[in-house]
Amino acid sequence: IGWRIHSETMKATAADSLNDCISTAAVVGGMLVFHYFHLNIDGIVGIFVACFVLWGGYESIKDTLNPLLGESPDPELIAKITETVLNHKMVIGVHDIVVHDYGPARRMISFHGEVPEDGNINELHEVIDRCERQIRKELGCETIIHMDPIAVNDEKVNKLKSILVKKIKDYNPDITIHDFRVVDGPNRQNVIFDAVVPIECKDKSADVEKKLGELVRELPGNCYGVIDIDRQFINFGGVN
Repeated sequence: IGWRIHSETMKATAADSLNDCISTAAVVGGMLVFHYFHLNIDGIVGIFVACFVLWGGYESIKDTLNPLLGESPDPELIAKITETVLNHKMVIGVHDIVVHDYGPARRMISFHGEVPEDGNINELHEVIDRCERQIRKELGCETIIHMDPIAVNDEKVNKLKSILVKKIKDYNPDITIHDFRVVDGPNRQNVIFDAVVPIECKDKSADVEKKLGELVRELPGNCYGVIDIDRQFINFGGVN
């Protein structure tokens, strides 16, 4: 039942009951060995039972502490959330998914959903509400979605993004970008975006930011990068 409902308390109770059964069986086994073979193995049995109980306690503590201290969300859950949201054609991207897990049926999710900036605000809001209700119904999670308007029909922005994405792929194919915007200034174009860097990447965030800034400056039109680095802690990148 503990595995079925994902209850660490129930699994710990089961482990405790199992320890009691094994301890009792070990005592009975020691008595039978002494009765029939006149060998006193109480010390060996005691060591075995103590090690088993200690190991069971370690496993229970580990399973309990991980959710309290924080752990990566289940990749299957992230994939399901992304698939559910992107099935709504007015949502064109998902990123910055955060999962707060407080136990069975107590899971809070927040993320950014990218929508066209030239869309009807009332229609877009209705779609976001529909996504929240669908996730709550299908996954049992309370959800808060931040709506990110992005340019999808701006030829200049799309061209700059396409060039930059190719340059980034040549530098590190595992880095993705989102929240891409271009703001024209009097002397330069500010190219603003977030870059998702996998935790496996050994480069420091400051070095990655510096490299991406150099790639931005190679874009046409006197571009300057305004970059935020996000570390991706699970092997499931955002959709951009």
